[in-house]
This record gives sequence, structure tokens and C-alpha cells, in this order.
Amino acid sequence: YAKLNMEDIGDKLNEVQVLERAIKEQQEITCFYSFADYTKELHLRPLKIANYEGFWYLVALDGRNDILKKYYLKNMKTITVLKTVFESEAKLDDLLDNSISIWFDHTVDPYKVTLNISKEIAKYFQRKSISKTQKIESLYEDGSMDVSVEITNDMEIIPLVKYWVPYIKVLEPQSIIEKIKKDLVQYLAI
Repeated sequence: YAKLNMEDIGDKLNEVQVLERAIKEQQEITCFYSFADYTKELHLRPLKIANYEGFWYLVALDGRNDILKKYYLKNMKTITVLKTVFESEAKLDDLLDNSISIWFDHTVDPYKVTLNISKEIAKYFQRKSISKTQKIESLYEDGSMDVSVEITNDMEIIPLVKYWVPYIKVLEPQSIIEKIKKDLVQYLAI
């Protein structure tokens, strides 16, 4: 028995198969993407199907400007594989392997975040790393520890910290500490 909290994309199996073939063969696609009240036709270079926090996305290069973007899979329809082929960069695999959430930003060099993990939850972070970049910086006698991770967007780590409040504390960078404080003050004012 495994309790996986993943969105059901059974109704998208045909689209997933088409995308997998296009990714494998490195073929460009067109599709219609619905968002809010509009639908837009996209020309993409599909790179990976990824699951973050239980939701499915297509990571692709925009065919117009080669900007890496993430598309929510359930918003995609009428996928057509084109005969046009492309080459993908190997560094994308590293980027995805090291990312924590869909918030990753390929245009930003990774930067270090240091967290203090309290003794009450330290065992969970020793069992399962936040990301491949996680390093245990210090283990303390009381059972707490400091860990560092590399991120490319503050939102890769902020939701995780908020989930574990008050058992995780950001030690650095100061900018993330300030963002979380501001959010908590706003929340407590409600």
C-alpha cells in the first residue's frame, strides 16, 4: 500500500503518450492551452513531463523565443506533433533533479539557503532530503540540525518552511526571513 497524493490524469493518457513520444523523438508540438478565461495556441519544444507536489506539468521551451516554461498538463489539449526536430540541453536534467518545486527558475544561478531544523522534525529531513543539493551543515547535541539547500527562486523553499512552522527557521538569506515574517504578520492580523 502506498498513499501517494497525486492528481489523477487518467483522462489525459492519450495526451501524455503523445507528449512522451515527442519528448523521446525531440519533436516540436503545437497545442491549445487554456488558462482562466482564454485559450491560446502554443508552439513548444517539449522536454520533460514532471510531477511537483502531486501536480503534473510539461516543461518545455517556448518555440517562439526558447524560454523555458512550465505548463499545467490538464490545461493542454489538441496536441499535434510536428516533423520539426530540436536538440535539448543536458543541463536541464540537472536543473530538474536539483529543483524543489515547480517554482524553479532556469535563468537564475542557484543560491544557498540555510535552515535550522528542530529536534522534533530533524529525523524526517535525515530520512528524506529536501533536494539533491541538501547538505547537513551542523548536527547539535539536542537533536536539531542546520541544513543548506540550493534554490533558484525563493518560492521553492518558502512553502516548505511555512508548512513546518515553528519547527523550521531560515538562518539565511535575510531576504527570505523577511518575506516569511511579512506573510506571518499579515496572517496573524486576520
